[in-house]
Amino acid sequence: MKKILLLLSIIIVTIVIILNWIFYKNSTDITVKYSHDSVVSNQVDKPVKYFGVVSSYSPLKIFFGYQPIMEFLTKNTPYKFELKLNTSYEETVRQLANGKISIASLGSLMYVRLQNDYDLEVILKPLSKDGFEYYTSMFITQDTSSIQNLTDLRNRTVLLPSKESLTGKWMPIYLLEQSGISSKDLKELSYTSHHITVAEKVLNGEVDVGVVNEPVSSIFVERGVRIFHIAPKQTTNPIVVSKHTENNLILSVIDAFLSIDINDPITQKMLEKWDEGLSYGFTIAKDSDYQMVRELLPILSK
Repeated sequence: MKKILLLLSIIIVTIVIILNWIFYKNSTDITVKYSHDSVVSNQVDKPVKYFGVVSSYSPLKIFFGYQPIMEFLTKNTPYKFELKLNTSYEETVRQLANGKISIASLGSLMYVRLQNDYDLEVILKPLSKDGFEYYTSMFITQDTSSIQNLTDLRNRTVLLPSKESLTGKWMPIYLLEQSGISSKDLKELSYTSHHITVAEKVLNGEVDVGVVNEPVSSIFVERGVRIFHIAPKQTTNPIVVSKHTENNLILSVIDAFLSIDINDPITQKMLEKWDEGLSYGFTIAKDSDYQMVRELLPILSK
């Protein structure tokens, strides 16, 4: 009887471990396929428009961070907004170009690279927590690591965000310029889609160094990682439309986002539920804001 109970216990524990592993993998894999391409909000008698996003986070985190934004836009514009998740920036751009989505949160590198090919236009950019129009990339390592600066990265493993992002493309070049260390001098240089995945692998000791955005770094500093270098400022990623996006929609979205009063206590409670990168207000964006990225493009395209 004891052997039977022990066997049943082992089987139950094994099933729990397998189910937990499946849930973890699905929640951190941007390539997971959902039964619906878009996340449908509550029924509203308005024309449906799609908001495209490729986030640095898992699909589950995207949903919790962006669905409240869709509800805000639905409430404050003449349109019902639904979220459109994609596996790459390029797919989002193609959907903007063919009119399948009306508006998107896009990486600055993809905007500059594909602007002319797909008739893209920036309309807004989010502000940082401190109210600035730029963000910074943080180099992180375990808080017990001996790494203190970029020159300590020789023969180390480094994990970067997606190659589609400005950070992922630009960072190896930046490393060379700042420290004289190229990717060949590293033990390994690799990429992953999610900033949180980068931070988790650093925290767990799977890689020596990671590069993440400021919101992710602030979370993981409390869990055991240390920021040892801050990269130069970069203009925040734009909100983008295409020639297919009707002018009334553009104006209504601009009005809605610019109406956000981040000093209002009720609004602050609302913004706590938004994706961190879009939760501190917005300002008008101009194409010239991304001139630095444009000047880097010949180097980044090599």
